[in-house]
Amino acid sequence: MQTMYDLVFANGTWVDRRRISELCRGATRIVACDGALQRCLKAEVMPSLVMGDMDSVDPEALKTFTASGGEAVSLFEQNSNDLAKALGWLEQNGGGRCIVVGATGGDPQHEWANLLSCAASKMDVECESTTQNYRFIRPEVTYSIEARKGMEFSLFALSEARGINLSGATYPLTDATLEMGSQGLHNMAEEERIELSFKQGHLMLMHPRSDSTAGETSEA
Repeated sequence: MQTMYDLVFANGTWVDRRRISELCRGATRIVACDGALQRCLKAEVMPSLVMGDMDSVDPEALKTFTASGGEAVSLFEQNSNDLAKALGWLEQNGGGRCIVVGATGGDPQHEWANLLSCAASKMDVECESTTQNYRFIRPEVTYSIEARKGMEFSLFALSEARGINLSGATYPLTDATLEMGSQGLHNMAEEERIELSFKQGHLMLMHPRSDSTAGETSEA
């Protein structure tokens, strides 16, 4: 069963319109980073909030948005980008799980900054790109993630993850430690679900996108 989540639109490359519609229907809150607001409105996506330092928002789009009852949250701290600001705000305002569209693509330096910001978040964050899903797993939570038999996936530690347990895969793990690097590259799902948990550190699960909506459950 799909858990509740917040949905954030950044200004990178977006997934297809059908997938955007699916994500919007299931979202508790929809947030646009300021540079993505105009694209949201053109795609007929109405965010609950737009946030950032407002340096890249289209003035007419912002006027239309606020006139329709949307809320603009100005965050002027200059040591983080707009996605990091949005994730931090959600974390401080009850966010537990977050899906991000547009974190990847475009400027490679922004892409790295976005992915590292997701890794640094205390929330369960998933970035959907046009080809890959990047899932930043929380410690001390057991995940049962829907997969396709034969689906290739990788686990990467950022920078170390301890106490990893993984089943339903060609290369299972029991109380394992992964360090930053190529450890965890190219595993494969043997079942229709993979079970994953770990105790300490930061861990990213990366796998190709599926045309079908993936389902998962998690238990603290």
